Amino acid sequence: MSNHDKASRSDLARRLGVFHLFAMAFGMIVGVGWITVAGVWIADGGSLGSIAMFGLGWMFMCLIVLCYAEIAAMFPVAGGEVPYVYRILGTAPAFLAGWFLALVYISVTAFEAISIAWVLSAMFPGLEGPVLYSVLGTDVDLHSLLIGLAGMAVVTGINYIGVRQAAAFQSVMVYSLLVVVAVFVTAGILAGDPANLAPAFGAPGTQGVSWLGLLAVFAVTPFWFSGFDIVPQALGERNEDFDLSRLPRILLGSITVALVLYCLVILAATLSMPREALLAADLPPAAAIGAALESEWWARAVLFGGLLGLISTWNAIFYGATRLIYALGRAHLIPRAFGFVHARHRTPHVAICFVGAVGGLGAFMGKEAIIPIVNIGATILSTLFLIISIGVIVLRRRMPSYHRPYRVQGFPWLPGVAALFAAAMLILSLITPLEDAQGIPVEWWILGGWLVLGLLFWRLASRTRVSLSEAEREARLLHG
Repeated sequence: MSNHDKASRSDLARRLGVFHLFAMAFGMIVGVGWITVAGVWIADGGSLGSIAMFGLGWMFMCLIVLCYAEIAAMFPVAGGEVPYVYRILGTAPAFLAGWFLALVYISVTAFEAISIAWVLSAMFPGLEGPVLYSVLGTDVDLHSLLIGLAGMAVVTGINYIGVRQAAAFQSVMVYSLLVVVAVFVTAGILAGDPANLAPAFGAPGTQGVSWLGLLAVFAVTPFWFSGFDIVPQALGERNEDFDLSRLPRILLGSITVALVLYCLVILAATLSMPREALLAADLPPAAAIGAALESEWWARAVLFGGLLGLISTWNAIFYGATRLIYALGRAHLIPRAFGFVHARHRTPHVAICFVGAVGGLGAFMGKEAIIPIVNIGATILSTLFLIISIGVIVLRRRMPSYHRPYRVQGFPWLPGVAALFAAAMLILSLITPLEDAQGIPVEWWILGGWLVLGLLFWRLASRTRVSLSEAEREARLLHG
């Protein structure tokens, strides 16, 4: 056996406990969107309408989370959706699922690289530097680009040297974020004016309920709750004494705490500032709290909380992307080098370098890339949620005696409702980009380009793929 094959079979480090996994999930969910995109939610759905849509989205996401918990507990290995789809649909669909989910994860690392300079520029005006070029109608400046690339290099380095360091770093960021958000949300609600909540269910100037706006908010809720699926990616590195029956509590806890954070941020921001002024601000939550308390320092405290959330998501999403690429390489679905594990650090170093490089390229796209990233993520994630929800039903019938540390209750109705929700979200995610696009939406171009790159990798791996028996591929994907 070659050294490369030996490397591909090396075990990843197993050092993650319950609190590490919760920190990974929650940190990946909340990120910085509650600062950078909250204005879009409020503009579309209104103050109470956007809160209601997040609550409704959370209710359906709980069903999907429970479906994930059953399958993840059955196959607690690195790669998450890749081994699940492999078991449900086969080899080629597993490759497509992993490849497109990797696009979501890597594009969000670019999202964070773009957003970190955005937040720092708001904290320290004048940081931007000279304009280099424009893309999607927005200028990209030198200093913002360098900050994003530097951040990507740091996150890449942390993940390269070991999972323990990445997990410890994640925990510090997440629990610091919770403290900061609790302080400024309390201050904003106490100092706010209830009259600022109007209009409660639409944009300024609208009469009654803006149903299209509410649907637009509802359509993206899968993206804003999607970070829970980092936990299945990490189960291959869980502690030896980890109890898989606790998995549903970790997953449900992460999206529930995220829901509370989103709702409180929307409420605090809308109470703190008249709607027109709020939506005119570059980063509405920070502007609102600063105006309500008449303090620039409070605005910066909000931005600091956003910075913590950004870093926590960046680290977690980067981790998830590398484990997806690692799983695809280890099963020879893409060139096997992506499945190698570093001899000393016990991390998938080739996959880590690939994710860092592609995410760094995404940082060159500028701020206007954020909404297409969200729309792409909603489409891909809704598709995977649909497959996993149906997969629970399929595997119950195909593998009835297989050991399940957790079983979804209300079978088959609960997975069925989850599948219907995921299908509705998929349709909405495809329709939404068409409303504002002139011609083919940019999201569709990105999806097509990523598919072409994936097919190239699939082709490059064809020789080694056929050299691996299906039994060994199954062992690598489903048994670690």
